[in-house]
Amino acid sequence: MLIDGYDEITPTEQAPISDFFKLIIEQYPETKIVTTGAPEYLDGLIPLGFAPLAITTWSTHQNQKFLEQWGEIWSQTVAKEAWAQNTIEQVDPLLINVWLGADLKHISPLELTLTAWGAYAGDSLGAHMLESIATHIRRIAPPNTPHCRIRNFSNASDPFCSTYF
Repeated sequence: MLIDGYDEITPTEQAPISDFFKLIIEQYPETKIVTTGAPEYLDGLIPLGFAPLAITTWSTHQNQKFLEQWGEIWSQTVAKEAWAQNTIEQVDPLLINVWLGADLKHISPLELTLTAWGAYAGDSLGAHMLESIATHIRRIAPPNTPHCRIRNFSNASDPFCSTYF
């Protein structure tokens, strides 16, 4: 089970969720649960056997190296695909990497990957992380998937969804 948002509720609100997790683990011991959490509010999870895993950012050097490698591989493979040659004019990877490198602090490797992918593919919906996520969801959805179907994966009343889906 993947549960998001646990880190966004108060410890008081977390207690019944932790109790729910306990019930699931007791009734279905093979179930694996992954959830978000804040270091200061893990009390209800640790006794259940949850193991904290910190997601950290890469150094500026690691980010730059990743972008360089992304650009090299993109130029050698994806840029040579027929769809890429027919959709947008290819931009020099050095220019893209300099542009992306201007704001690399405090983003996770996943965020950097989604941002680089959107920049290189030329299909990014914008410069913010939510836009990179929305771009990726649109990219991997089956062709001709109605936006309302994609919106069902999230809260349809969320302004993010109504803006991008």
